[in-house]
Amino acid sequence: MLEKIQNLGDGLGHFIIPELISDGVIIDGGANLGNFISKIRQCDITSKIFAIEPGKQNFQKLIASKFDNVEFCNKALVSLKSEKEKIIFTEIEDLPEWGGVKDLYSKNQRVINSKKNKYCVEPITLFDILKSYPRIDYLKMDIEGCETDIIFEITKELAKQILQISFEVHNNDGEILKSHLESLGYTSIFKEGEVYGCLV
Repeated sequence: MLEKIQNLGDGLGHFIIPELISDGVIIDGGANLGNFISKIRQCDITSKIFAIEPGKQNFQKLIASKFDNVEFCNKALVSLKSEKEKIIFTEIEDLPEWGGVKDLYSKNQRVINSKKNKYCVEPITLFDILKSYPRIDYLKMDIEGCETDIIFEITKELAKQILQISFEVHNNDGEILKSHLESLGYTSIFKEGEVYGCLV
């Protein structure tokens, strides 16, 4: 089945097998400005997408895009161990927010001089999502390092509800995460900084 895998490209890096998308929902964790949604629609996939984006500026631009069959959620996708923590989001005025801003401070004078707004964001977990959507055809995560904790919370029983997973890798843990997906029954690859798994 992995010979049918597609890379969504344009810097997104997420892998998908479009033929495995049927009547389940697609979860876009870290939707940002909607690039992933646009790519999914270009694959002629019309399934419902649940798009999660914590940044206020990005969220307003995301919902203004008026994508078809998308439910928007202005929360932060986190692990169970983080759900009770205060989630502080830092947003730079007039600059798209791609997650954490630590690396930007020393690289971009505009960032240094720009107004920064900090605010609390309500969390949402994968378990919260599964209460509303018990079948996930595709789970995409680009959530600035929180992917690892969420992946390790997935059990064999839970994995039966998630057909495909694709997520960004941080901290050189790609091979470990690939092995974990395989222990859950996924066929998995680690490539181009992304881990992808599918139940087939």
